[in-house]
Amino acid sequence: METYINKWGIRLHQPNLGKSDDMQQSVKWWVGLIFFSLAVVLLDYLTRQYTLFPIFFVFPVLFATWRLGLMVGVGFAAVLSGFRFALIVFDNESDFSLAPQIVNMFVRFGVLCLLAALTHRVKKLQQQAQYANDLVQSHLNAVNKGARDAFVTFDLSGIITSWNKTAEQLFGYGSHEMVSHPVEGIFPALKISHLPKTSSSIKQQFERLEIETETKHRNGLMIPVSLTLTAIQNTSGLISGYIAIIRDTSDKKLIEGVISEGRERFELALENAGHGYWDWNVATGTVYLDPAWKAIYGFKPDELESSYASWETRIHPEDLPRVLESLSIHLKSQQMRYDVEYRAQKKDGTWIWLITRGRVIQRDREGKPLRMIGTVHDITERKESVDALRLQEERFRKAFDFAPIGLALVSPEGRWLRVNQRICEIVGYAEEELFKIDFQTITHPEDLSADLEFVQQLLKGEVQTYQMEKRYFHKEGQTVHVLLSVSLVRDNANKPLYFISQIKDITASKLAEDQLKKNLREKETMLQEIHHRVKNNLAVVASLFYLQSRYTQDPNTLRILQECQDRVRSMALVHERLYGATDLANINFADYTRELANSLHRNYSVSVGAIRLQLNLEPVSLNIDKAIPCGLILNELISNAFKHGFPNGQVGEIRVSLLQTPSGEITLTVSDSGVGIPEEATQNTKRSLGMRLIHTLTKQVDGQIIFNNQNPGTEAKLTMGAYHAQPL
Repeated sequence: METYINKWGIRLHQPNLGKSDDMQQSVKWWVGLIFFSLAVVLLDYLTRQYTLFPIFFVFPVLFATWRLGLMVGVGFAAVLSGFRFALIVFDNESDFSLAPQIVNMFVRFGVLCLLAALTHRVKKLQQQAQYANDLVQSHLNAVNKGARDAFVTFDLSGIITSWNKTAEQLFGYGSHEMVSHPVEGIFPALKISHLPKTSSSIKQQFERLEIETETKHRNGLMIPVSLTLTAIQNTSGLISGYIAIIRDTSDKKLIEGVISEGRERFELALENAGHGYWDWNVATGTVYLDPAWKAIYGFKPDELESSYASWETRIHPEDLPRVLESLSIHLKSQQMRYDVEYRAQKKDGTWIWLITRGRVIQRDREGKPLRMIGTVHDITERKESVDALRLQEERFRKAFDFAPIGLALVSPEGRWLRVNQRICEIVGYAEEELFKIDFQTITHPEDLSADLEFVQQLLKGEVQTYQMEKRYFHKEGQTVHVLLSVSLVRDNANKPLYFISQIKDITASKLAEDQLKKNLREKETMLQEIHHRVKNNLAVVASLFYLQSRYTQDPNTLRILQECQDRVRSMALVHERLYGATDLANINFADYTRELANSLHRNYSVSVGAIRLQLNLEPVSLNIDKAIPCGLILNELISNAFKHGFPNGQVGEIRVSLLQTPSGEITLTVSDSGVGIPEEATQNTKRSLGMRLIHTLTKQVDGQIIFNNQNPGTEAKLTMGAYHAQPL
């Protein structure tokens, strides 16, 4: 076995080139060569030209060397050369010069040996190349099976020779569909005619070709891919084909898009936020100042040189030593970030406050800074805001300390953290004394539980603030009434920090309120007494009408006295209900209507059940100014229905309804199923006292009354505008 190492460092073993693996095949070749050689010799001898031998003997020697090995070819050349020499000697015995023929024989033999050696070398190189190619192909097939990238090989004519599993998955085509097909069909960007065919042309054009392109999947979708092309060369440097490594770059394209979008957003964010960017090459001293940096100083991009001096010379002289010292510390100590505030002069000469942040991003092996980047931001407005806030805090402190009401900051546990002078005056304790106690200590026991319950609601976030009246114990022992308003301040983590308490002394107003309530109770008692006496007086009047009716037999007189008695009772009923009510300003007119209707039903119904009374009453409240007129109107309408609607003992029904719309409009309706009354009777206000009274009282309550003849019966509807009960 012969051993050699190819150009890729692979150790190869192959059989000796002079041996034949097939003995039968070798015998056939030997027989063929012998007969071919004898035929050439005899032909050359018979013609006596001796010119065929040099030409045709080359082929048997080359053929023997190619098929049977170098030694066989050399031996065959020696035998043929010697045999030809013998023929020449035999044919020219009489005139023969031996020396030239011997020289000629050896020359021919040398030429044949040289040709045999060259043939043997070519055969050996071909076998080595084929063996190396088979070995590389086997390695390539092994890699292809487990490779994450697609591997495709093709020959110099562009015909695909291998197509791995990853390629099948990536493009949707199987190996049997792609092998032996042109590679340009799947990769149009590959121009086979432009690819180098020799190793020298590869060195001139490329060692490795990389292409970013798109190719079509079997389903028609375009796939972005990265294609890396490398030539396949044998040990002699001859190109036998190419291998293409294809990687799906869809994710890469997506990531690049995201990165590009993120970079654009970052640059846009810096620009919109008013930040300028700078990049300082510390080693060379060059500086890059972006347009936003120059714009902060009031310069256009081409108006200010991008240099270190452009930055340093514009720093306020009072701030320059501090700024340079901070920069030096950062460069030497490798701090994480350079952060400094300073004043700088703009193009127009005005001074602005800037904050510069940056850090060294590159150092050499010794730790010396090579490159530093950072940003600059105009914080003039922030500085002014801080000054304004400081002034505002000073004003707040003065407002807190000298406020006309008590102000305090109290811890979540109840201890006084800060108090103003007014609180000290309210409770009689000095500031230092309050800091030693909590608010629970001076709170009245009857108010403490409610106060603590509100505190817990604040701490739990159930309420944002609370207000209550409570009592404190003054240092001297007396009780102080206060109005307490409390809110809670939390930190950024929503943790309670302290309560803000506003305490107003309401002791004087509480005493005045108590006196006012006492006076009010006295007035309410007096009003109830007045209503009671008015009701009694009206009852006396009604009784006088009743007594007077006993001394006359005239029907008209009796009727008039009865009507007057009913009217007086309707007014007395209003005062009676106000006397027993807690609200002295308004009367429940639904209850009043029910009681008045039932009273008239009892008075006018001759026989039980002859006339039915149906009530549909909603709760409506009226003040006394409307209740008395409405009561008189209701009395007239119900009385008329009883007296005139059912003559001669006729049976029927009287319906009374009291309704109020959401807008406040009130409707009082009285209807019956009796004989009805003529329409002209409802319009003639001079015909009877009752009808005149109805129309007069309707105007008094700003209402409108309508009479409708139903068949059977009559309907009277009183409508009043929106009304809402008012407290006394």
